[in-house]
Amino acid sequence: MTEPPPKERALAVLTELLAVLALYALAVAFIRPSGNFPLDDDTYFGLPALEFARTGHFHLTIAPHSLRAQILWGALFVRLFGPTFDALHVASMVSLAIAIVMFHATLRRLPVARGVRLFATFAFAFHPLLFWSSFTFMTEAHFVCASVIAIIAGSLAAILGVRLLFAVPAAVANPRRDAAVLLAAGYVVAHTSALCASAAYFDRYALSSAWPVAVVLAIITPKRPLWKGAIAVLLLVAAFDVVAVDEYFAWQRARWSAWYDLQRQGVPVREIDAGNEPFDLAERAYADDVHSRRRMAFGPGPRRYSIAFQPQPEMRIIGRYPFRGWLGLHQGTIFVLERISGTSSTAAHD
Repeated sequence: MTEPPPKERALAVLTELLAVLALYALAVAFIRPSGNFPLDDDTYFGLPALEFARTGHFHLTIAPHSLRAQILWGALFVRLFGPTFDALHVASMVSLAIAIVMFHATLRRLPVARGVRLFATFAFAFHPLLFWSSFTFMTEAHFVCASVIAIIAGSLAAILGVRLLFAVPAAVANPRRDAAVLLAAGYVVAHTSALCASAAYFDRYALSSAWPVAVVLAIITPKRPLWKGAIAVLLLVAAFDVVAVDEYFAWQRARWSAWYDLQRQGVPVREIDAGNEPFDLAERAYADDVHSRRRMAFGPGPRRYSIAFQPQPEMRIIGRYPFRGWLGLHQGTIFVLERISGTSSTAAHD
């Protein structure tokens, strides 16, 4: 088959890539992921990045030393946009955007039909775990970005090696296809085995090892129009991603507003149970030793004030913070509660 002229081919490739990036940008605009607060385990990666941007020195708290590159990347955005978690979340969005570009470039160099390539790139960008993590400063978006770059660099090296090893072209039917499949499949097997051996193959950690499966599936998918059902499912998943993350930020803003308001009223941090993220940000990240951190992994224990999704026994409601999600179809409330009897148990963490 004769390939289209380079100019037309480049324009078509650029158009499909920009289409996926534009849809991701529209999703970001709809969600409005603003809020100067950590999400999930952001504290352990975000505080070192903020510290490095301020002082130029690494202070890794609980973060492993292997995350120095992510800390440097986050610190760059802190210097550009200010010392906030918002800046760190922008760093993750940029990492995913780069990963989308490199993933598309990987498929572009392989024998993958245009429709399949566009479908796979869209599915990659809107994978629920990857999409959600791009609005945090968790490791997933950054690691996947780095591994996609490594895959395309490795595939180029493997293609060159295959061509050098086999002097007769017929010895290898399609060096690009064969090298990419072997490299992607090998990556999945090796990384998954390592995660299983470390007892860490669960939840979002599986994402970093499983994403190259998309490369293999794209290569082996027949070159024919995609089923309408597959496109419909992909659009449904993408819509779920957007509305779910939108509500996630809605209740996070309500919860953090309640936490900060209690402190403005003079309530000590150690008298408030507001969940994992505030506890990590204000207390656990500053634990002196590993044994203290392990004890604190079970949470703060009963305290005088609590911030929760619903009223609790033996506690009275002293504040309500409403939020809306799912396109306004769901309305929820974050409750600020005060214990009626008993005292807060904070001595264990002093």
